[in-house]
Amino acid sequence: MHDVTRTGHRPLGASGLAAGLLAASLALVPSTAHAADGPTDLPEAGTAWFGAELDWDGDSPSRYTDRLGTDVSLLARPVAYPLTEGSRAALGDLARTSAEQGAMSVVDLQPAAALDDLDTEDAEELVEELDELGAEHGSRFLLRFAPEMNGTWTPWGQQPTAYVAAFRQLADVVHDEADAAWTVWAPAYGAGYPFGGAINGVRRGSTVTSAATARDAERLDSNGDGELGTGDDPYGPYYPGDAAVDWVGLSMLRYGVDQRFGANLEPTADELQSRLDEEFGYASPTGRRSFYARFADGRDQPMMLSTGALFNPAGTGASERDVKRAWLQRVANAVRFRPRLRAVVWLEDARYEPEVGGQVRWGLTPTRELAAANGRILERGPFDLGPAVTPPEDDDRPAARDGSGADDASEDAADDEAGRSLLERAEETTGVPVEGAASLLGAVALLLGVGLALRARRRRMRPPWL
Repeated sequence: MHDVTRTGHRPLGASGLAAGLLAASLALVPSTAHAADGPTDLPEAGTAWFGAELDWDGDSPSRYTDRLGTDVSLLARPVAYPLTEGSRAALGDLARTSAEQGAMSVVDLQPAAALDDLDTEDAEELVEELDELGAEHGSRFLLRFAPEMNGTWTPWGQQPTAYVAAFRQLADVVHDEADAAWTVWAPAYGAGYPFGGAINGVRRGSTVTSAATARDAERLDSNGDGELGTGDDPYGPYYPGDAAVDWVGLSMLRYGVDQRFGANLEPTADELQSRLDEEFGYASPTGRRSFYARFADGRDQPMMLSTGALFNPAGTGASERDVKRAWLQRVANAVRFRPRLRAVVWLEDARYEPEVGGQVRWGLTPTRELAAANGRILERGPFDLGPAVTPPEDDDRPAARDGSGADDASEDAADDEAGRSLLERAEETTGVPVEGAASLLGAVALLLGVGLALRARRRRMRPPWL
């Protein structure tokens, strides 16, 4: 239901001008489809949006793209939920800066209250804020509610009954009221589940009764042996249902090979494939279909992969360039051959990891040389680097809520756009070369269609991988 079939772009001749103008005008007719149906302009099968989860305390989208040397189509940020004054500001900053980059906003909604305490009013306040930000900046939002809920390292982890109820509650409001927001269900990769020995784990213990309340026991004990163990399903008990989920996602950070955390080992050729096939890290075959097969391909839902490749500066072995480049290439191959994989979010951060016992680097841009090399891979790869959103025209933009005008970057962009000739803008937007207007009548028709076509403009597509 999320696929969009597109033909290759080619200039229209004069005979195709009327059809092109008709299509442009139809694109402006309000759609009766609801936001819950998902974005209608997903990247083509075999391509994916790409972006990063930044260290927002010390980095910014503009600095990140400057280092990388290319645009991105996604930017992710954790936001406390229900909204507080601080998380409202963080959400607004994400929406504004993402829109300036032409990127979708990926919002990691991290519950700051017990799941049972979240209510419909919290969701309505969130959606009202999202709609205001969307009207002001042109932002669109992918909402990852309580990600990695199957883990033990978050306060909301391994509480499937409360989690499913809270997700559905949020989804109902998003689907009923949001203009441009979609839900994302995003557990952690299941190898090692139920993560009883995880460092900083919230829970420890192997039996169902010691790992969860009684109401969760039956749901978690998927194989019916009375224990929460490695044979239980790491995903199914937490799935909120097709009606609530617009996207599925999977967190899959690359710590190393054979779980040797902190070892700088170059990824093997089939390492990511074996994870997506649900084989890597399991002591024995699970007998279950992979996450991708069950929840993305099997349910016709787009999938987001959250990933990154660990490099330990204190370790020995492969170079950071070899580790990061190889993992990025594996991700690119996965996008090419798994058509439901439509978004990749890379962890762009350097931080302390307790599993390693030291500071590690996850990102693609730790040095200028490495950033440039990885930027080239992205530009040549199967990635749609944006724009995934288009800020509203100045006449359509509501007044800034703080009373200020557009920032300098937005004003510069508007000036640049206004300085171009109308025909040049028409040629770029519609694909109709100026010299292709075979008659004065065709040129006039082209000019009349510019206003429609500019508003209906879609994101540019990058060429296929090599």
